[in-house]
Amino acid sequence: MGRQTPPTQVTRTLASTMVGRIVKAIAVITMAASFGVWVYAFSGAADRDSPDLLDDLTWAEEADVLCAEALTDVEDMPSAVDADSPAERASQIDAANNRYRAMLTDMKQLDPGTARDAEMVGEWQSDWELFLSDRDRYAEAILIDPAAPFTVTNTGGGERLYRRISRFANTNFMFACIAPEDV
Repeated sequence: MGRQTPPTQVTRTLASTMVGRIVKAIAVITMAASFGVWVYAFSGAADRDSPDLLDDLTWAEEADVLCAEALTDVEDMPSAVDADSPAERASQIDAANNRYRAMLTDMKQLDPGTARDAEMVGEWQSDWELFLSDRDRYAEAILIDPAAPFTVTNTGGGERLYRRISRFANTNFMFACIAPEDV
């Protein structure tokens, strides 16, 4: 008679073979899934428009022209950063804010197109107005304390106000309409 393998050794061999097959199957499935994610990502099927993208970019094109004009006017003003005194700096911030407010007033005369676009544009303009109020508050603060920090209102949601303004502007190709950083 031939030599027989003890039952415990057969059980161990079967168990190690089963575990090995399961581990290999998991590895193959993981690699296939990882590959699938990349195929999906680069196939174009994952492309989605940003929820901030306007349905009709006509308003954005016209608004960008107004922003560019305001930006040019503000750049032609003395820079608040280079001011010789807190009073001069506050005055320069106020002058820039007045120009940005005129820009917003002009924008409100433009037709956003769709109701959805009008809602998003209105929210963006409200963000701009709040940002300008923050700049006003800063201009007042530096008259009392020249080392006062420039702070922006926390609007919740985890995104800073100036970033939200700039994100909307960039998403809609209004590159001249990003939040200014001239204080």
